[in-house]
Amino acid sequence: AIGAYAFDNCKGIKKMYIFEPVRYIGSGALRNCKALEYLYLSESILCIEKDALYGCAKLKDINTVEESYAQSWVEENKASFPTE
Repeated sequence: AIGAYAFDNCKGIKKMYIFEPVRYIGSGALRNCKALEYLYLSESILCIEKDALYGCAKLKDINTVEESYAQSWVEENKASFPTE
């Protein structure tokens, strides 16, 4: 698991790859990672809290495994990664 606010306000992360065995990404886990541009989410992800990516203003590229929970989550929430 990546717990709540685990990477909150990390300024230097530009790319992040989340692989097995991670199944859960907590609330605000990547909150305000303002440099984050790329994120890979593996098929092992089973739960992502809605505000996990709050404030990731530069995040434009999120790759997932087709037909995975992560892909569905991104499609449902991509437009709602508030920046303020």
